Amino acid sequence: MQYRQSTQHHTFFLSLLLHLVMLTLIIISYDASSRMPVLDNSNQQDVIQATMMSPPAVLAAKPIKQPPLVAKSFPKEEIKKIEEPSVKKEVIAISDKKDNLKRDKAKLAEQLLLDLKKEKQLQKKVKQKEMADHLKKQMKLMVMKSLQQQMKAEQERLEGVRTQRAQGEVNKYKALILQAISQNWLLPGHVDKTLYAELLIRVAPGGIVLDVQLMKSSGNEGMDRSAQAAVFKASPLPVPSDATAFEPFRQFVLKVRPQAIQAPDSWGG
Repeated sequence: MQYRQSTQHHTFFLSLLLHLVMLTLIIISYDASSRMPVLDNSNQQDVIQATMMSPPAVLAAKPIKQPPLVAKSFPKEEIKKIEEPSVKKEVIAISDKKDNLKRDKAKLAEQLLLDLKKEKQLQKKVKQKEMADHLKKQMKLMVMKSLQQQMKAEQERLEGVRTQRAQGEVNKYKALILQAISQNWLLPGHVDKTLYAELLIRVAPGGIVLDVQLMKSSGNEGMDRSAQAAVFKASPLPVPSDATAFEPFRQFVLKVRPQAIQAPDSWGG
């Protein structure tokens, strides 16, 4: 035991001595390589000469061998911990995109609803305008139709008035003509009063008798000739001076009887 302790003391001292020797050698080499400045006194001028100290020799350091880099393998839990932030970021980004897409879809749906509402309102306005225009046209047609009916009724009324007036004129002049012929008719004696004849009379404007034809004989020649002679004697007959009113008297048929001269059911022929 004592031998082992003495051996350790010798080793320590030797190591210490070796370190002292090495330190002494380093100091000596440093003093030999550097020179101190020398002062040279002369009569002419004082000159200070200095020499630069060269840096002490540095012992060449041996390159330190670094251990080769070895890829460190991390456990799965640490890998998950490392990857979790990026995954969360991606999940957040995807969720944000989904939210944006939902908002865009909601905006698009809202815009579509607004467009549909506007379109319906526009169609409603157009339909209302079309209905209003249709009603206006119908009212205009009804007014025009009513005016036409009123005008037609007025024309018919005026025509009726004219017809009545014309018929009144015809009846008036018809009575005058029958009276004129009756006044000029001289019947032969012993004539059957039930006999009658029909005469076609043509008259010129102004009432001049142009022709008297026997359309139907009474069977008594003397009665027929006396009736024709009475018409010529009554010329000019009383007829309207107006050309339009004279037309019914231009040609007409008379039915003559011994009792009286009668006009046919339809005056004119």
